[in-house]
Amino acid sequence: MLQEITLGGRTVTYDLLRKNVKNINLRIRRDGYITLSAHPSVPRHVLDEFLYVRADVILRALDRMAEQQKNAPPKPSYANGQTLLLLGRERTLCLHAGRAKPVEDDGKSLHVTLPDPAQSEKVCRVVEEYMILQCRNEIIRICGEVFHHFDKYGLDFPTLRFRRMRSRWGSCQVSDKVLTFNDLLYPFPPFVLEYVVFHEFVHFLVPNHSKQFYAVLGSFLPDWQERRALLRAQN
Repeated sequence: MLQEITLGGRTVTYDLLRKNVKNINLRIRRDGYITLSAHPSVPRHVLDEFLYVRADVILRALDRMAEQQKNAPPKPSYANGQTLLLLGRERTLCLHAGRAKPVEDDGKSLHVTLPDPAQSEKVCRVVEEYMILQCRNEIIRICGEVFHHFDKYGLDFPTLRFRRMRSRWGSCQVSDKVLTFNDLLYPFPPFVLEYVVFHEFVHFLVPNHSKQFYAVLGSFLPDWQERRALLRAQN
């Protein structure tokens, strides 16, 4: 149920969710949507006081998210004939009208068939899902190869995860044995992905970015700086 409250002279809308929970829970999504969860027995004035106490935090979060939304790059609009980069190789996007079917990749073109190829959001979703899947499969393959270089250190094969990240191409959770890779790596060629994979694997040996870390990385990839430069050139 949508509710409104005035915080710092500003009207703030939030979604009140009555649940069987012990505490009052506040959540602010990246798009500024606010949810407040509370047990049905909690009176409204208690909820209002909860929000008043946190007014500064809420307003700062809303301002920060509004700024991020304003500065966010526009979503790509995939048009017929557009050139795309997939794993370092160019593909021409070819849109076709017809019964929806999986993306067909002939090595030169990506053929996307949809009932209405003029629906840019649908085209964007289908194309990006395909490219992300190809990139994930390539990273999984590379991780399998890179892992053999670390056999002598007694490492277990880590859990691999993928998601979109704003400021990192990958991350390593040493204690949990988890490597996470950015889904937006799909334009880069395999030898650049290999750099990202080695970079994260080396963190299992040196969990920082000290001189020792780069020395160990260099022992596996003597040309890591050149590969990183290619990664940064498109960042």
